[in-house]
Amino acid sequence: MKPIHKQIYNLALPYYQNGRDGDVEHLNWLVDVIPQFLKNTDLDSDIMMPLVILHDTGYSKTTRKNDAFNKEVRIEHTKHSEQISDKILNEINYPKDKIKKINYLVLHHDDWAFGQNFLDEPLLEFFTNFDFMWMASIKGYEIVRKIAKMKKIEFIFEIERYEKENQKEGRVWYNKNIQDFYNKLMIERKKELNSK
Repeated sequence: MKPIHKQIYNLALPYYQNGRDGDVEHLNWLVDVIPQFLKNTDLDSDIMMPLVILHDTGYSKTTRKNDAFNKEVRIEHTKHSEQISDKILNEINYPKDKIKKINYLVLHHDDWAFGQNFLDEPLLEFFTNFDFMWMASIKGYEIVRKIAKMKKIEFIFEIERYEKENQKEGRVWYNKNIQDFYNKLMIERKKELNSK
């Protein structure tokens, strides 16, 4: 991680620590996984990594933190996240043109829940692939499943239902490598079910 991104991470971390159950794990998974795929794109890491780090800081300011499936809570947290993003990025004198773009992306990163497909915004198209597939990761699966109050097999079906909905609404995988990674995660979760 670039030193400037680490600085943003250190300022954002307390917000995640006061956010939803599993927010720190969510952040750390994204920060670990996304750079592995970002390096093979022409997307700007100085916009992407702050987006990754700041996108869910606003849950720390919502009253119904663990009701993230509620659309009103989604809207509320993105507004708070945009304000926190602006505060942190200005505090460290991040480039002004990038702050404006990052704040916009933070504000709109959950618009998929309202039918947006991001085909006109490659940064969000890429980012939301990973934000979605977090729940198929080993830690994300257990954390989100418990919040959703679902049995393990039910949650596998729920993830698959979301993926079908993504396809129906035009949200596509940014590239085949990312799609293959998601498929690998889902195979792992299904194997875990079958091994018990």
